[in-house]
Amino acid sequence: MTASSEHGRGVKNAVAVVAGLDYSCALLANGTVECWGENEEGQLGDGTKVGSSTPVVVKRLRNVVAIGCRHDSYMCAAGRRHGQCWGLNLYGEWGTVRPRTCWRPSPSRD
Repeated sequence: MTASSEHGRGVKNAVAVVAGLDYSCALLANGTVECWGENEEGQLGDGTKVGSSTPVVVKRLRNVVAIGCRHDSYMCAAGRRHGQCWGLNLYGEWGTVRPRTCWRPSPSRD
């Protein structure tokens, strides 16, 4: 599967694509994740608040087997043994005790 951002290059070897309100992410066959779009809440997982029309690699992720997102604010990725999330965790949706924003993937439980 090839996924394309509106103005950017295509993402090759995607096995899954999820789309939030203003960002999208693709799980690649090699177990990594690339995201593109708006990034005010850290949805791209690249450690910045800067949006991108071209896919950026989500840092600190490998061996991912599934991805999911919330409509406007965060992404989660599941590996074979654990999950990680990034973006806005306003109400503790990730199963964490403390609400917080994470600019890079973080374990989904405290």
